[in-house]
Amino acid sequence: MNNINMVLSIQKPITISNLTLNLGQKNNYCTPAIAMKGCLKIDTITFRGINGEQYTARVDQTPDFKQINKKLPGGGAVCCGPVAVSNAIMWLSKNGYPELTNKKSQLEIIKELIVYLKTNAYDNGTTVSDMCNGLDKLVRDKGYKIKNLEYQGYWPCSRKYHSNKVPDLKQITEALKKKSLVVFNIGRYERSVNEKTGKVKYDYDNGHYIVLTGFRKKGNNIELLINDSAKSSKQVEVLKLKALSDGVLVPSEKATEITGLKKPQKARGYNEIVGGLDYARKDNHIILLEGAIIMELE
Repeated sequence: MNNINMVLSIQKPITISNLTLNLGQKNNYCTPAIAMKGCLKIDTITFRGINGEQYTARVDQTPDFKQINKKLPGGGAVCCGPVAVSNAIMWLSKNGYPELTNKKSQLEIIKELIVYLKTNAYDNGTTVSDMCNGLDKLVRDKGYKIKNLEYQGYWPCSRKYHSNKVPDLKQITEALKKKSLVVFNIGRYERSVNEKTGKVKYDYDNGHYIVLTGFRKKGNNIELLINDSAKSSKQVEVLKLKALSDGVLVPSEKATEITGLKKPQKARGYNEIVGGLDYARKDNHIILLEGAIIMELE
């Protein structure tokens, strides 16, 4: 899976509409071919159903490293996973866990994460399973303990991390207020309807990682503030979510080969991103919030 992060000139959260994200043209597990203009500091995801206050304390403190970088393997094209994690790691390092970086530059941290997360920097990017395993090992190697490491979503990973549930946005936003990191994986799917049965199918096309940095109330909605390592022709945007009510999610042959996921998964309850991420869109495709990796340190 890949991620998309934006570096930038905007110093405070701003709400806009229409981001332009490109997850790529290949039918690989996570290969974003990114061709965008400009950079982005903060994206926001709007959704209903969460009670409570806002949390933006780490927004301005979290770096927004740009994924496409000639100093990264493969030019960084499929390094969204390590880049997203590095943004959160840099924040944690400055907030009680200095040995996570040991005064290394963020570029050095990303290169280190590529190894820990077993990122295939020239083809498929980072699987959810390798990200969970790599984060666990990284934290232990740095001398810290993990209070909770959990993956919410349907991609395969070790049972000790996998909660086997649809991402719980209320739980996720609560976790963010602790000494933690939250990384989302999103995917693009081609939607089709069987003319005879009327059943809906979503065929997996590509994926990406982004990091959550905060949330705030906006009218009757809550906005999730994210950093996205891909470029954008816009600077900030609101990503609106809508829960899917039916259908199945079908992994591509490539995704099956890489992750081992063979069977279609129920789409009901997962959130489609219905506003924003325009750069990732194609006709008859949807962008889905597939899952979240939550890590809280002791």
